Amino acid sequence: MVYDFNELKVFVQRHLGIDPDRINSKFKPITEKLTKAQLDQSVEINLDGITFTDKKGNKHKGFLYIESGYSQRTIEQTGTRLPKFHVINCQTIQEQKQRKNFNGHYVFSTETITMEDIDGVTKELTLCGNCNKIHSETERGMTTSEYREQFILNDQVEGEFFDSELPKEVSTDFWGYTPEWYDTSRNYRMKKKFTCEDCGINLNQNLVNGYYLETHHLDGNPKNNDEDNFKCLCVLCHASVDKYHKENYSKGSARQKLVDFIKLFEDELRRVGNKHLWDYKK
Repeated sequence: MVYDFNELKVFVQRHLGIDPDRINSKFKPITEKLTKAQLDQSVEINLDGITFTDKKGNKHKGFLYIESGYSQRTIEQTGTRLPKFHVINCQTIQEQKQRKNFNGHYVFSTETITMEDIDGVTKELTLCGNCNKIHSETERGMTTSEYREQFILNDQVEGEFFDSELPKEVSTDFWGYTPEWYDTSRNYRMKKKFTCEDCGINLNQNLVNGYYLETHHLDGNPKNNDEDNFKCLCVLCHASVDKYHKENYSKGSARQKLVDFIKLFEDELRRVGNKHLWDYKK
């Protein structure tokens, strides 16, 4: 798979005043065995990817894998001890959580990961099939080094560059949001206990569920971050605010997020009486 980033480079040079070819990234590969506390507080697993926030507040995009490899039972079923690595909130990750088998043996990494297989040969981990099914840009059999090269190094999250490399005069991102929007939105949703202010559905059960609650700007201006201008909305209520939002959630990743939300929480949406559910179930 080959990517052409020329248009993005032109945008960065023209609008941010940065020459991408001259930036010295301070990206440092990390591998972190996760405790339960870290999984609950520092790791976000959703349909956009997996990120880990370190002690300095830097966010890293990466993947998860089982540190010890597959269990003997799985080895007998698959013929390999090499675990698959995960890059998205796939069916396997959700099943592991439901079985309460998620905490304690998963590792977050941004590095190339190899492991000795049962035949004594050291091999590189490959992508989970369930992740590949819902990640539109990955390929079946993709290795950790390929994922690192194509998605981690080319899609670094905030906190991965020196302050001196960041454009001080830029006040909004490509979509018009201010640099502190991620934290502002998260803090507001936490204050509201991850509860939709329209239908009342509570999405505070775990970090994954919280992904489906969003902060809406009442006046439509993403620069106006006064708390009086905010409203916590689940994806379904947010997608139904007006014609503009209905259009935004009718295509691409936003549409997929809406579809996934309804599928995962349909029973709860019915229980709270979400008035928009029927419109999307016709």
